[in-house]
Amino acid sequence: MSLTNVTEDLSGLSRAELVYKAKLAEQAERYDEMMEYMSKVAEVSSASPAEELGVEERNLLSVAYKNVIGARRASWRIVSSIESKEESKYGVESDTVKLIQKYKLNVEKELSDVCERVLKLLKEHLEETGSAGESRVFYKKMKGDYFRYLAEFKGGEARKNAAEETLLAYKEAENIASNELAPTHPIRLGLALNFSVFLLRDFERSRARVRHGEEGVRRGDRRAGHAGRGVLQGQHADHAAPARQPHALDLGHGGRGAGEGGGGRPIKKG
Repeated sequence: MSLTNVTEDLSGLSRAELVYKAKLAEQAERYDEMMEYMSKVAEVSSASPAEELGVEERNLLSVAYKNVIGARRASWRIVSSIESKEESKYGVESDTVKLIQKYKLNVEKELSDVCERVLKLLKEHLEETGSAGESRVFYKKMKGDYFRYLAEFKGGEARKNAAEETLLAYKEAENIASNELAPTHPIRLGLALNFSVFLLRDFERSRARVRHGEEGVRRGDRRAGHAGRGVLQGQHADHAAPARQPHALDLGHGGRGAGEGGGGRPIKKG
Protein backbone atom coordinates (compact mmCIF):
# COMPACT_ATOMS: atom_id res chain seq x y z
CA MET A 1 0.00 0.00 0.00
CA SER A 2 1.26 3.45 -0.80
CA LEU A 3 -0.55 6.55 0.38
CA THR A 4 2.38 8.83 -0.31
CA ASN A 5 4.48 10.44 -2.99
CA VAL A 6 7.69 8.86 -1.68
CA THR A 7 9.33 7.46 -4.81
CA GLU A 8 12.98 7.41 -3.73
CA ASP A 9 14.80 4.17 -3.00
CA LEU A 10 14.71 4.13 0.79
CA SER A 11 17.13 1.21 0.91
CA GLY A 12 19.87 3.65 -0.08
CA LEU A 13 19.37 5.72 3.08
CA SER A 14 21.04 5.02 6.38
CA ARG A 15 18.96 4.52 9.51
CA ALA A 16 20.02 7.93 10.81
CA GLU A 17 19.01 9.55 7.51
CA LEU A 18 15.62 7.85 7.58
CA VAL A 19 15.00 9.08 11.13
CA TYR A 20 16.07 12.61 10.21
CA LYS A 21 13.76 12.66 7.17
CA ALA A 22 10.93 11.39 9.36
CA LYS A 23 11.51 14.35 11.69
CA LEU A 24 11.48 16.72 8.72
CA ALA A 25 8.22 15.19 7.52
CA GLU A 26 6.74 15.58 11.00
CA GLN A 27 7.63 19.26 11.15
CA ALA A 28 6.14 19.74 7.67
CA GLU A 29 3.04 17.79 8.78
CA ARG A 30 3.57 15.32 5.94
CA TYR A 31 2.61 12.32 8.03
CA ASP A 32 2.12 9.84 5.19
CA GLU A 33 5.76 10.35 4.24
CA MET A 34 6.80 10.16 7.89
CA MET A 35 5.02 6.80 8.03
CA GLU A 36 7.05 5.52 5.07
CA TYR A 37 10.38 6.54 6.60
CA MET A 38 9.65 5.09 10.03
CA SER A 39 8.22 1.87 8.59
CA LYS A 40 11.54 1.36 6.84
CA VAL A 41 13.40 2.04 10.10
CA ALA A 42 11.21 -0.58 11.82
CA GLU A 43 12.01 -3.14 9.13
CA VAL A 44 15.74 -2.48 9.46
CA SER A 45 15.57 -2.66 13.26
CA SER A 46 14.40 -6.27 13.29
CA ALA A 47 17.68 -7.52 11.81
CA SER A 48 19.09 -8.27 15.28
CA PRO A 49 18.19 -7.67 18.96
CA ALA A 50 20.90 -5.02 19.15
CA GLU A 51 19.12 -3.04 16.42
CA GLU A 52 15.69 -2.75 18.07
CA LEU A 53 13.98 0.63 18.00
CA GLY A 54 15.08 3.20 20.53
CA VAL A 55 12.58 5.29 22.49
CA GLU A 56 12.74 8.22 20.06
CA GLU A 57 12.34 5.96 17.02
CA ARG A 58 9.45 4.13 18.64
CA ASN A 59 7.66 7.39 19.37
CA LEU A 60 8.28 8.70 15.85
CA LEU A 61 6.72 5.52 14.44
CA SER A 62 3.71 5.91 16.73
CA VAL A 63 3.24 9.60 15.86
CA ALA A 64 3.44 8.89 12.13
CA TYR A 65 0.80 6.17 12.11
CA LYS A 66 -1.35 7.95 14.70
CA ASN A 67 -1.65 11.04 12.51
CA VAL A 68 -2.16 9.07 9.30
CA ILE A 69 -4.97 7.01 10.82
CA GLY A 70 -6.33 9.97 12.81
CA ALA A 71 -7.02 12.06 9.72
CA ARG A 72 -8.89 9.19 8.10
CA ARG A 73 -10.87 8.36 11.24
CA ALA A 74 -11.97 11.99 11.39
CA SER A 75 -13.00 11.84 7.71
CA TRP A 76 -14.98 8.67 8.33
CA ARG A 77 -16.86 10.21 11.26
CA ILE A 78 -17.74 13.31 9.22
CA VAL A 79 -18.94 11.29 6.22
CA SER A 80 -20.93 8.96 8.51
CA SER A 81 -22.62 11.95 10.13
CA ILE A 82 -23.56 13.38 6.73
CA GLU A 83 -24.84 9.96 5.65
CA SER A 84 -27.08 9.75 8.72
CA LYS A 85 -28.54 13.22 8.11
CA GLU A 86 -29.19 12.54 4.43
CA GLU A 87 -30.81 9.19 5.25
CA SER A 88 -33.24 10.92 7.60
CA LYS A 89 -34.14 13.44 4.88
CA TYR A 90 -34.22 11.32 1.73
CA GLY A 91 -34.27 7.67 2.83
CA VAL A 92 -31.67 4.96 2.61
CA GLU A 93 -32.41 4.18 -1.06
CA SER A 94 -31.89 7.72 -2.35
CA ASP A 95 -29.20 8.41 -4.95
CA THR A 96 -27.59 10.94 -2.61
CA VAL A 97 -27.20 8.40 0.20
CA LYS A 98 -25.85 5.78 -2.19
CA LEU A 99 -23.26 8.27 -3.42
CA ILE A 100 -22.20 9.00 0.16
CA GLN A 101 -21.98 5.30 0.96
CA LYS A 102 -19.76 4.70 -2.04
CA TYR A 103 -17.48 7.55 -0.96
CA LYS A 104 -17.38 6.20 2.59
CA LEU A 105 -16.21 2.84 1.27
CA ASN A 106 -13.14 4.57 -0.18
CA VAL A 107 -12.34 6.07 3.23
CA GLU A 108 -12.84 2.67 4.87
CA LYS A 109 -10.47 1.08 2.35
CA GLU A 110 -7.77 3.57 3.35
CA LEU A 111 -8.48 2.95 7.03
CA SER A 112 -8.17 -0.80 6.49
CA ASP A 113 -4.94 -0.41 4.52
CA VAL A 114 -3.27 1.68 7.22
CA CYS A 115 -4.39 -0.60 10.05
CA GLU A 116 -3.38 -3.77 8.23
CA ARG A 117 -0.02 -2.28 7.34
CA VAL A 118 0.91 -1.33 10.91
CA LEU A 119 -0.39 -4.64 12.26
CA LYS A 120 1.76 -6.51 9.73
CA LEU A 121 4.75 -4.38 10.70
CA LEU A 122 4.19 -5.16 14.37
CA LYS A 123 3.80 -8.88 13.75
CA GLU A 124 6.78 -9.31 11.43
CA HIS A 125 9.29 -6.81 12.80
CA LEU A 126 8.45 -5.42 16.22
CA GLU A 127 6.13 -7.35 18.50
CA GLU A 128 8.59 -10.09 19.42
CA THR A 129 11.77 -8.03 19.27
CA GLY A 130 11.29 -5.81 22.32
CA SER A 131 13.70 -6.85 25.05
CA ALA A 132 12.45 -4.45 27.74
CA GLY A 133 9.01 -4.53 29.32
CA GLU A 134 8.42 -0.95 28.21
CA SER A 135 8.82 -1.75 24.53
CA ARG A 136 6.78 -4.96 24.75
CA VAL A 137 3.88 -3.09 26.37
CA PHE A 138 4.22 -0.31 23.78
CA TYR A 139 3.90 -2.73 20.85
CA LYS A 140 1.07 -4.78 22.38
CA LYS A 141 -0.81 -1.56 23.13
CA MET A 142 -0.23 -0.35 19.58
CA LYS A 143 -1.56 -3.66 18.28
CA GLY A 144 -4.69 -3.26 20.39
CA ASP A 145 -5.16 0.32 19.21
CA TYR A 146 -5.18 -0.56 15.51
CA PHE A 147 -7.47 -3.54 15.93
CA ARG A 148 -9.74 -1.15 17.88
CA TYR A 149 -9.72 1.28 14.95
CA LEU A 150 -10.75 -1.58 12.64
CA ALA A 151 -13.59 -2.48 15.00
CA GLU A 152 -14.88 1.10 14.83
CA PHE A 153 -16.04 0.84 11.22
CA LYS A 154 -16.15 -2.86 10.38
CA GLY A 155 -19.41 -4.75 10.62
CA GLY A 156 -20.57 -8.26 11.37
CA GLU A 157 -17.98 -10.99 11.85
CA ALA A 158 -15.10 -8.68 10.89
CA ARG A 159 -16.00 -6.29 13.71
CA LYS A 160 -16.34 -9.15 16.18
CA ASN A 161 -12.91 -10.54 15.23
CA ALA A 162 -11.27 -7.11 15.46
CA ALA A 163 -12.84 -6.52 18.88
CA GLU A 164 -11.61 -9.89 20.13
CA GLU A 165 -8.08 -9.15 18.90
CA THR A 166 -8.25 -5.73 20.59
CA LEU A 167 -9.22 -7.26 23.92
CA LEU A 168 -6.51 -9.92 23.66
CA ALA A 169 -3.76 -7.42 22.82
CA TYR A 170 -4.75 -4.99 25.59
CA LYS A 171 -4.91 -7.81 28.16
CA GLU A 172 -1.46 -9.06 27.13
CA ALA A 173 -0.09 -5.54 27.40
CA GLU A 174 -1.77 -5.08 30.77
CA ASN A 175 -0.27 -8.30 32.12
CA ILE A 176 3.24 -7.24 31.13
CA ALA A 177 2.72 -3.70 32.40
CA SER A 178 1.47 -4.82 35.81
CA ASN A 179 4.66 -6.84 36.32
CA GLU A 180 7.27 -4.59 34.72
CA LEU A 181 6.09 -0.97 34.68
CA ALA A 182 5.34 1.43 37.52
CA PRO A 183 1.65 2.39 37.89
CA THR A 184 2.53 5.96 36.89
CA HIS A 185 4.59 5.02 33.82
CA PRO A 186 3.26 7.04 30.81
CA ILE A 187 2.93 3.97 28.59
CA ARG A 188 1.02 2.09 31.29
CA LEU A 189 -1.28 5.07 31.80
CA GLY A 190 -1.84 5.37 28.04
CA LEU A 191 -2.70 1.67 27.91
CA ALA A 192 -5.15 2.06 30.81
CA LEU A 193 -6.90 4.95 29.08
CA ASN A 194 -7.19 3.22 25.71
CA PHE A 195 -8.37 -0.03 27.30
CA SER A 196 -11.05 1.97 29.15
CA VAL A 197 -12.16 3.65 25.91
CA PHE A 198 -12.49 0.26 24.23
CA LEU A 199 -14.46 -1.29 27.10
CA LEU A 200 -16.75 1.72 27.42
CA ARG A 201 -17.58 1.83 23.71
CA ASP A 202 -18.18 -1.91 23.66
CA PHE A 203 -20.51 -1.48 26.63
CA GLU A 204 -22.33 1.37 24.85
CA ARG A 205 -22.84 -0.85 21.80
CA SER A 206 -24.34 -3.50 24.07
CA ARG A 207 -26.68 -0.91 25.59
CA ALA A 208 -27.75 0.16 22.09
CA ARG A 209 -28.52 -3.47 21.22
CA VAL A 210 -30.56 -3.76 24.43
CA ARG A 211 -32.57 -0.63 23.55
CA HIS A 212 -33.19 -2.03 20.06
CA GLY A 213 -34.34 -5.30 21.60
CA GLU A 214 -36.64 -3.55 24.07
CA GLU A 215 -38.31 -1.68 21.21
CA GLY A 216 -38.79 -4.98 19.41
CA VAL A 217 -40.38 -6.50 22.51
CA ARG A 218 -42.73 -3.51 22.83
CA ARG A 219 -43.78 -3.92 19.20
CA GLY A 220 -44.24 -7.64 19.82
CA ASP A 221 -46.33 -6.91 22.93
CA ARG A 222 -48.81 -4.98 20.84
CA ARG A 223 -49.18 -7.85 18.39
CA ALA A 224 -48.73 -10.99 20.51
CA GLY A 225 -51.17 -12.60 22.86
CA HIS A 226 -50.55 -12.97 26.60
CA ALA A 227 -48.56 -16.24 26.26
CA GLY A 228 -46.40 -14.94 23.43
CA ARG A 229 -45.71 -11.73 25.34
CA GLY A 230 -44.30 -13.68 28.29
CA VAL A 231 -41.92 -15.66 26.08
CA LEU A 232 -40.66 -12.50 24.35
CA GLN A 233 -40.04 -10.69 27.62
CA GLY A 234 -38.30 -13.67 29.20
CA GLN A 235 -35.90 -14.13 26.29
CA HIS A 236 -35.10 -10.42 26.18
CA ALA A 237 -34.44 -10.25 29.93
CA ASP A 238 -31.88 -13.07 29.68
CA HIS A 239 -29.87 -11.16 27.06
CA ALA A 240 -30.32 -7.68 28.47
CA ALA A 241 -29.24 -8.20 32.08
CA PRO A 242 -25.43 -8.27 31.56
CA ALA A 243 -25.44 -5.25 29.26
CA ARG A 244 -27.44 -3.17 31.75
CA GLN A 245 -24.78 -3.54 34.44
CA PRO A 246 -21.61 -1.46 34.06
CA HIS A 247 -19.87 -3.60 36.67
CA ALA A 248 -20.11 -6.54 34.26
CA LEU A 249 -17.17 -4.92 32.48
CA ASP A 250 -13.88 -4.18 34.17
CA LEU A 251 -13.74 -0.41 33.80
CA GLY A 252 -10.90 -0.02 36.27
CA HIS A 253 -8.37 0.88 33.59
CA GLY A 254 -8.73 4.65 33.51
CA GLY A 255 -5.73 6.90 33.94
CA ARG A 256 -5.57 10.65 34.31
CA GLY A 257 -3.26 12.71 32.20
CA ALA A 258 -2.38 10.03 29.65
CA GLY A 259 -3.10 10.80 26.01
CA GLU A 260 -4.29 8.13 23.63
CA GLY A 261 -0.89 7.91 22.02
CA GLY A 262 0.70 6.76 25.26
CA GLY A 263 4.16 7.58 24.00
CA GLY A 264 4.79 10.75 25.95
CA ARG A 265 4.83 12.85 22.77
CA PRO A 266 2.27 15.43 21.59
CA ILE A 267 0.14 13.97 18.84
CA LYS A 268 -2.28 15.65 16.48
CA LYS A 269 -5.65 14.12 17.00
CA GLY A 270 -8.34 13.65 14.41
